[in-house]
Amino acid sequence: MRVLGIAENISASGKLIVRCSGRVHLRIGQKVFLNGKAVGKVHDVVGPVSRPWVLVDVGANPQALVGKELCVR
Repeated sequence: MRVLGIAENISASGKLIVRCSGRVHLRIGQKVFLNGKAVGKVHDVVGPVSRPWVLVDVGANPQALVGKELCVR
């Protein structure tokens, strides 16, 4: 598992906003994990290439993930 970053906020559309902590190769639809358990999928990647934000579709209760460190495979 590679660290994706820390979940910082929730967008107006209900997506979790994660600031990438480094260079991570991502694909739209790629699963996102918390403690080894899948919690959502990459919806979009926005911002500068050096340190983008990732919008993650987590379904129900995105507020519970704010402040948590998320990972990808």
